[in-house]
Amino acid sequence: MKLTILSVGARLSGPEKELFERFAKRISQTCSIELQTVEQKRAASDAEGQIRLESELIQSKLGKDDYVILLDETGSKFNNLELAERFNSLMSSGGYNRLVFVIGGSYGVSSGVRALADMIWSFSDQVFPHQLFRVMLAEQIYRSLAILNNSPYHHK
Repeated sequence: MKLTILSVGARLSGPEKELFERFAKRISQTCSIELQTVEQKRAASDAEGQIRLESELIQSKLGKDDYVILLDETGSKFNNLELAERFNSLMSSGGYNRLVFVIGGSYGVSSGVRALADMIWSFSDQVFPHQLFRVMLAEQIYRSLAILNNSPYHHK
């Protein structure tokens, strides 16, 4: 199974990049993972215009055989075991080319991107910086895979 994190914003650098790469290396022992960055659009004169421009770029990166997981504070929350079980179901179904985790821009995503989402997942009611959130997402993906592989990484 291929995993893609599709995020609006600047490319990772510094300690965030190092941490992301550490988790990506661990994840790659089970499945492939890539980080795709969509440029944050400042060309729009208002928030709605920025959402529209960024959402068009996001949509252009999605395929019809992708399972799209939108990260949004209004989504469903899962504990680690529930999330691992959900990933296990998706990865074993064989019906998708890849799992795509979408992190929208600072103003969110359009209703069109929301409509394409097969799942909307919330880490928290809080909002996090994009650079840090990508690392947090990679860690949670790794943790889910560790649970599925009975690794000692996750302690019950």
